Amino acid sequence: MKIIKILISICVLLFFVVAVACLLLNYLVDPNQLKPMIAEQVKKQTGSNLVIDGRLSWGFYPRFGVTVPHLTLTQDGQKTPYADLRQIKFAASVAQLWKKRASLTGEVYIEDAVVMRLHITDLKFKMNWDKQSLTLEPLTGALYAGNLNGKLQVTPIQSNLKCNWDMQLDAIQLAPLLADLNGTNKITLTGTAQMKLVGASVGENRDQLLQHLNGNMQFIVTNGVVRGMDLNYFVQTADALLNKQPINLNSTNQTIFDGFAGTATVTNGVMQSQNLLLTSPTFTTQGQGSISLIDQTINLQLQVKPQQSLKSQWQIPVLVTGTLVNPQVNLDTTNINKLLTQEQIKKVTTHVEEQVKKHISDKAGKFLQQLLGQ
Repeated sequence: MKIIKILISICVLLFFVVAVACLLLNYLVDPNQLKPMIAEQVKKQTGSNLVIDGRLSWGFYPRFGVTVPHLTLTQDGQKTPYADLRQIKFAASVAQLWKKRASLTGEVYIEDAVVMRLHITDLKFKMNWDKQSLTLEPLTGALYAGNLNGKLQVTPIQSNLKCNWDMQLDAIQLAPLLADLNGTNKITLTGTAQMKLVGASVGENRDQLLQHLNGNMQFIVTNGVVRGMDLNYFVQTADALLNKQPINLNSTNQTIFDGFAGTATVTNGVMQSQNLLLTSPTFTTQGQGSISLIDQTINLQLQVKPQQSLKSQWQIPVLVTGTLVNPQVNLDTTNINKLLTQEQIKKVTTHVEEQVKKHISDKAGKFLQQLLGQ
């Protein structure tokens, strides 16, 4: 949720520049004399250290505005900026400032932005500040070979921020997105994704915003690979176990799939889904479970149904547990043992039925079949 506070910081900065520029333009010919004042205000309002590289410049046509060539925002004690923005342009009508309207509207364009390692280019949004809330709509940008479209509204409540958003991500490449966000993980996901994210939260910092995060999401990923997890290997292993065959298999350590889709709800920072579905040429996988965004843990239960010809045609249970950085993927041996027990009961029942039909009268046979649950 740090990106929300960053956007607010940027918007406040640009509004401040334009307001001061309009009031002092007759006295300050060089806008770069405003740099120390801007940095001081950003530090006061956000606690972040602002550095502006390059020279600020005014723009007068077709609308009054200001261009910031490069700026970074860094927290105290940190060397790496959490926001690195290039070629920020803000434009607004001068008339609305002179008339002292209760609201202020402007347009912002950011050519290149790296925010908390998330890389966005051609970020554009129209913003409206009405002293009660800040609204960015429409908000568009290029995101990992895809597109970002949506709306963000932020309302200050005492020392907290109330945030509402509705975002649509189209044709996003997951591999570079997840690599930038999470670094190197045991399990990675590639593919082309479409997502819809609707949510709300309130808090003073990232932890509080996560704890109060509520919303829902829909996603579809096509033509992808799950690296670090070979579901086909688990299917073959379980088939050998169920049929008491020797296990002599090698894992490819990846799962190629045609599609992966589902929906999820987020309640107080915990994401839950009941309808995950992954399809591949050799099996389908249904899943359900939860992911805690607060402590970064995962608990998923998968049911893998083979589509190829195997001796057993059960759904193979697989568990994914642990942390998001280092999840553990294992066969659900408890449920597999249940399947083995059920299979033995089925074999005994079948044998008894055969003996009943062969050696016992029809009337007694029917009675015994009822006892067996047939």
